[in-house]
Amino acid sequence: MKIKSYYKIKPEEWLLPDHPYVRNQQKKAIADPSLNLEEYVRQWILNEIIERYNYPKEWLGQRIVIEYPVMVNTTTTNYVDVAILNEKNTPYLFIECKKLGEVLEGPQKAIEQLQASLSVTYTTNVGMATNGDENFCFLKQIDPKEFINHLNLYQKIDIAL
Repeated sequence: MKIKSYYKIKPEEWLLPDHPYVRNQQKKAIADPSLNLEEYVRQWILNEIIERYNYPKEWLGQRIVIEYPVMVNTTTTNYVDVAILNEKNTPYLFIECKKLGEVLEGPQKAIEQLQASLSVTYTTNVGMATNGDENFCFLKQIDPKEFINHLNLYQKIDIAL
Protein backbone atom coordinates (compact mmCIF):
# COMPACT_ATOMS: atom_id res chain seq x y z
CA MET A 1 0.00 0.00 0.00
CA LYS A 2 1.19 3.51 -0.72
CA ILE A 3 0.54 6.81 0.95
CA LYS A 4 -1.22 9.30 -1.25
CA SER A 5 0.57 12.33 -2.60
CA TYR A 6 0.53 15.26 -0.22
CA TYR A 7 -2.82 16.97 0.28
CA LYS A 8 -3.60 19.86 2.59
CA ILE A 9 -6.02 19.22 5.43
CA LYS A 10 -8.11 22.13 6.71
CA PRO A 11 -7.01 23.19 10.21
CA GLU A 12 -10.56 22.67 11.49
CA GLU A 13 -10.19 18.97 10.58
CA TRP A 14 -6.78 18.38 12.20
CA LEU A 15 -6.27 15.36 14.41
CA LEU A 16 -5.20 15.74 18.05
CA PRO A 17 -6.57 19.31 18.32
CA ASP A 18 -6.27 19.23 22.13
CA HIS A 19 -2.48 18.83 22.00
CA PRO A 20 -0.97 22.24 22.95
CA TYR A 21 1.37 22.33 19.94
CA VAL A 22 -1.39 21.41 17.48
CA ARG A 23 -3.76 23.93 19.05
CA ASN A 24 -1.14 26.69 18.68
CA GLN A 25 -0.42 25.81 15.04
CA GLN A 26 -4.14 25.52 14.32
CA LYS A 27 -4.71 29.09 15.54
CA LYS A 28 -1.89 30.33 13.27
CA ALA A 29 -3.24 28.39 10.27
CA ILE A 30 -6.77 29.69 10.73
CA ALA A 31 -5.54 33.28 11.17
CA ASP A 32 -3.36 33.08 8.03
CA PRO A 33 -4.22 30.22 5.62
CA SER A 34 -1.26 31.13 3.39
CA LEU A 35 1.30 30.08 6.03
CA ASN A 36 3.46 27.09 5.13
CA LEU A 37 3.41 25.24 8.46
CA GLU A 38 5.07 21.93 9.29
CA GLU A 39 1.83 20.91 10.99
CA TYR A 40 0.10 20.60 7.60
CA VAL A 41 2.58 17.86 6.64
CA ARG A 42 2.22 16.09 10.01
CA GLN A 43 -1.58 16.17 9.71
CA TRP A 44 -1.34 14.63 6.23
CA ILE A 45 0.87 11.83 7.64
CA LEU A 46 -1.44 11.23 10.60
CA ASN A 47 -4.41 11.03 8.28
CA GLU A 48 -2.60 8.57 6.02
CA ILE A 49 -1.67 6.36 9.00
CA ILE A 50 -5.35 6.17 9.94
CA GLU A 51 -6.94 6.09 6.47
CA ARG A 52 -4.46 4.13 4.30
CA TYR A 53 -2.87 1.86 6.87
CA ASN A 54 -6.00 1.36 8.98
CA TYR A 55 -4.42 2.08 12.33
CA PRO A 56 -7.20 2.59 14.89
CA LYS A 57 -8.15 6.23 15.37
CA GLU A 58 -8.38 5.44 19.09
CA TRP A 59 -4.59 5.05 19.11
CA LEU A 60 -4.16 8.79 18.48
CA GLY A 61 -2.52 10.29 21.55
CA GLN A 62 -1.85 6.86 23.07
CA ARG A 63 0.04 4.64 20.62
CA ILE A 64 0.29 7.17 17.80
CA VAL A 65 1.88 10.12 19.55
CA ILE A 66 3.29 13.44 18.47
CA GLU A 67 6.24 15.39 19.88
CA TYR A 68 7.67 12.14 21.29
CA PRO A 69 10.77 12.96 23.41
CA VAL A 70 14.01 11.11 22.63
CA MET A 71 17.11 11.85 24.71
CA VAL A 72 19.92 11.83 22.11
CA ASN A 73 22.66 12.74 24.61
CA THR A 74 22.95 14.07 28.13
CA THR A 75 21.98 17.61 27.14
CA THR A 76 19.82 17.21 24.02
CA THR A 77 16.28 15.94 23.61
CA ASN A 78 14.78 15.53 20.14
CA TYR A 79 11.03 15.65 19.78
CA VAL A 80 9.99 13.23 17.05
CA ASP A 81 7.01 14.53 15.10
CA VAL A 82 5.19 11.18 15.05
CA ALA A 83 6.01 7.98 16.92
CA ILE A 84 4.08 4.75 16.71
CA LEU A 85 4.32 2.65 19.87
CA ASN A 86 3.95 -1.10 20.30
CA GLU A 87 1.78 -2.82 22.90
CA LYS A 88 4.54 -2.26 25.51
CA ASN A 89 4.45 1.49 24.79
CA THR A 90 7.90 1.53 23.23
CA PRO A 91 8.36 3.14 19.82
CA TYR A 92 8.93 1.06 16.71
CA LEU A 93 8.53 3.74 14.02
CA PHE A 94 9.49 7.43 13.93
CA ILE A 95 8.34 10.00 11.38
CA GLU A 96 10.03 13.38 11.06
CA CYS A 97 8.11 16.08 9.19
CA LYS A 98 9.18 19.40 7.75
CA LYS A 99 7.33 22.20 6.01
CA LEU A 100 6.08 21.49 2.51
CA GLY A 101 9.09 21.66 0.18
CA GLU A 102 11.68 22.31 2.94
CA VAL A 103 15.09 20.74 2.38
CA LEU A 104 15.38 17.44 4.26
CA GLU A 105 19.15 16.92 4.16
CA GLY A 106 21.84 18.95 5.91
CA PRO A 107 22.82 19.92 9.45
CA GLN A 108 19.85 19.89 11.82
CA LYS A 109 17.46 18.87 9.04
CA ALA A 110 14.85 16.11 9.13
CA ILE A 111 17.07 13.23 8.03
CA GLU A 112 19.79 14.01 10.58
CA GLN A 113 17.21 14.52 13.35
CA LEU A 114 15.55 11.23 12.45
CA GLN A 115 18.81 9.29 12.36
CA ALA A 116 19.91 10.75 15.71
CA SER A 117 16.62 9.65 17.29
CA LEU A 118 16.77 6.19 15.71
CA SER A 119 20.38 5.66 16.77
CA VAL A 120 19.64 5.98 20.51
CA THR A 121 16.55 3.79 20.69
CA TYR A 122 16.70 0.02 20.80
CA THR A 123 13.17 -0.70 19.67
CA THR A 124 12.86 1.74 16.77
CA ASN A 125 14.38 0.42 13.56
CA VAL A 126 12.34 2.20 10.91
CA GLY A 127 11.98 5.89 10.28
CA MET A 128 10.58 8.21 7.67
CA ALA A 129 11.42 11.82 6.88
CA THR A 130 9.07 13.84 4.70
CA ASN A 131 8.39 17.37 3.53
CA GLY A 132 5.26 16.40 1.62
CA ASP A 133 7.15 16.37 -1.70
CA GLU A 134 9.91 13.92 -0.81
CA ASN A 135 9.74 10.85 1.41
CA PHE A 136 12.78 9.02 2.72
CA CYS A 137 12.50 5.75 4.63
CA PHE A 138 15.41 4.42 6.68
CA LEU A 139 16.13 1.04 8.19
CA LYS A 140 18.54 0.92 11.13
CA GLN A 141 21.19 -1.77 10.80
CA ILE A 142 22.97 -3.76 13.51
CA ASP A 143 25.30 -0.82 14.08
CA PRO A 144 22.88 1.79 15.55
CA LYS A 145 24.64 4.59 13.68
CA GLU A 146 24.48 2.89 10.26
CA PHE A 147 21.41 3.46 8.10
CA ILE A 148 20.21 2.32 4.74
CA ASN A 149 18.19 4.77 2.70
CA HIS A 150 15.60 2.12 1.97
CA LEU A 151 13.41 4.21 -0.26
CA ASN A 152 13.83 7.58 -1.88
CA LEU A 153 10.75 7.90 -3.99
CA TYR A 154 8.98 10.97 -5.25
CA GLN A 155 5.42 11.34 -3.94
CA LYS A 156 4.57 7.76 -2.98
CA ILE A 157 6.25 5.49 -0.48
CA ASP A 158 5.44 2.25 1.27
CA ILE A 159 6.45 2.90 4.86
CA ALA A 160 5.66 -0.66 5.92
CA LEU A 161 3.22 0.29 8.64
